[in-house]
Amino acid sequence: MVRFAVVDIECTGSKFPTFRLMEVGVVFHDGQEILGTWERLVNPGQPIPDFVARMTGISQEMVHTAPPFKSIATELHRLLSGCVFVAHDVSFDYRFLQAEFDAVGLRFEADRLCTLSLARQLLPEEPSYSLGKLCRSLGMETENRHRAAGDAYLTARLFGMLYPMMGDWTTALKKG
Repeated sequence: MVRFAVVDIECTGSKFPTFRLMEVGVVFHDGQEILGTWERLVNPGQPIPDFVARMTGISQEMVHTAPPFKSIATELHRLLSGCVFVAHDVSFDYRFLQAEFDAVGLRFEADRLCTLSLARQLLPEEPSYSLGKLCRSLGMETENRHRAAGDAYLTARLFGMLYPMMGDWTTALKKG
């Protein structure tokens, strides 16, 4: 059975190594249903910009006692290993996590699927492909937006809808 790890991250900004990870959410999926979830706040070791705190709801106080990435890296690496990595705009989440793993000496490579690319291909009439707008257009409630677990769950629901439309999903893979 193929396992998919639907991932979302929240960061202090959008460029590594300038900005750092502050939250990770993962929803495990088999293509038909959600199998489980995993989420962690991460101490980014740097201030969270005000606009990021307002958008995500993640404050400096919330991450102050959270572990640094190196403390959760081995567990997260083990959980993601052997899974197909799925995200909305997969390149961003994958590269950011890959850089975080590299920084602590763990090599991470996975085959990837992008729900943003898949939605553009399979749902060509949609007016927007941003995660929130797309899911609202498809009738999905959007809760806990801009939090890793909430966005990972929403992406997993979108993935569950797109998966049966894909046919041979392996043709959409971006190789490790």
